[in-house]
Amino acid sequence: MQEHSWPGMLWGVLVRPGVTFNEWPEKAPFWPPALTLIGFNLILTLVALPKARAIVLLGLEKSPLPADELAIATTIVNYFVPAMAILGALIVPLIIWVAEAGAISLVGRAFGLQVTVAGLLPVAAVAWVAPLLGSLIQTLLILALPLEAMNQVKVSLAAFLPPSPHPGVGYLLLDKINPFVIWNFVLLGLGTAAVARVDNRRGLAVVLVIWMVYVAVSIALSMAAMALNPAVH
Repeated sequence: MQEHSWPGMLWGVLVRPGVTFNEWPEKAPFWPPALTLIGFNLILTLVALPKARAIVLLGLEKSPLPADELAIATTIVNYFVPAMAILGALIVPLIIWVAEAGAISLVGRAFGLQVTVAGLLPVAAVAWVAPLLGSLIQTLLILALPLEAMNQVKVSLAAFLPPSPHPGVGYLLLDKINPFVIWNFVLLGLGTAAVARVDNRRGLAVVLVIWMVYVAVSIALSMAAMALNPAVH
C-alpha cells in the first residue's frame, strides 16, 4: 500500500502516525478518505439504528402520555429517528472536520503557525479514524447490552463510575476524557505540525488548547442543561 495514496494515509495514521505525518504530501486528498470514513460511519449507524429506535420507543412507553398522543409520538419516532440518524451520519463528520480545521487555523495563528482550513481538512478527515474506532466499539456494546443498560454505554473514563442521575463536574470531566477523542486530538496535532512544517510540539500545543476549551465548554453546557431541566436528570 503506497504511503502517499489515501488508503495508505488512512492505514498509516493507525499503525505509524509519526512516519505518515512526517511524509505528509503538500496537497493531500480530502474527498476520497472523507467519503470512505463517512461510508463506514453510515454503516455503523444503520447497524445500531433498530436498537436506537427501540430505546426511544421504550422511553415513550414509560411516559405518561395519553394513548392517542402516544400513538402519534410512536409514528413520528418510527420515521424521524431513522431519518435524523442517517442525515447525521452523513453530515456531522463534515461539520466536525470543518470546525476542527477552522479552530486549528485560528488558534494556530497565536502560535505563529500559517495553516489554512483547506490544508487542514485532509488531516481532520484521516484523524477521524480514531473516533470511528470508538464508535465501532460503542456500536458493538449497544448491540450486546439490553435496552435498560443503554445509558451505561460509554467509552470514556466515566464508564468506570456508576450512572448518576445528577452528575457533578467530576463525573462530567471524566465523561469527556475519551481515549478515542484524545487519540483524535493527538493525530490532529501531528497533522497540524506536518502541514505547518513545524515541530510536533507546536502542533500538539495548538490542539491541546482547543481540547481544553472543548472540555470546558462541554461541561458548562451540560451543567446549564441540568440546571434548566432538573427533572430530566
